[in-house]
Amino acid sequence: MNGVPASITYLTVDDAKPHWNGHTHEYYCVLEVEGALVIDGERVPVAAGDCVWIKPGAHHYAEGSITSLIIAMPAFDPAGMSHEGATAQEQTQGTLGG
Repeated sequence: MNGVPASITYLTVDDAKPHWNGHTHEYYCVLEVEGALVIDGERVPVAAGDCVWIKPGAHHYAEGSITSLIIAMPAFDPAGMSHEGATAQEQTQGTLGG
């Protein structure tokens, strides 16, 4: 994203597809939750107010419904994201909802 050091995204997701980011550190600041995050196969229970660090390359997804602010460093770039079973268009557009 042209040298931008970070991005912040407000996101509500329900049962997201497993995905990963090639070079981005993500910090999920959980606002509301009815579920958990799964990171590299490990189920991580979360509560409102938690902040979870997801390292580049870690396969992750939400079980249930999670609303969060996601701080990405460097800034989120859909071209650097992939998810299991994604079409090229989905990967480019960054559509990860379940």
